[in-house]
Amino acid sequence: MLCLYAKQYQVDGNYTVSVQVTIPSGEVYSTSQVLSVRTHDVAITSFSVPQSARAGQTRQITVYVRNSRYLEKGQVELY
Repeated sequence: MLCLYAKQYQVDGNYTVSVQVTIPSGEVYSTSQVLSVRTHDVAITSFSVPQSARAGQTRQITVYVRNSRYLEKGQVELY
């Protein structure tokens, strides 16, 4: 039987994650690894778009983003 438990972390940081397995013969195996938890809270807050455009015409669209956690550069791609 395999039981897995999900863990939620309240703050960013480095956490040691461990797993231990006991096989039917009674042998126990375990391992640990450091998990880096970083929340990137980036959101599109609004758009500024032209009132009209024609096919083939290039018009500017401005996308406003907010990141409340880290100073980092982002890229917005519109399709």
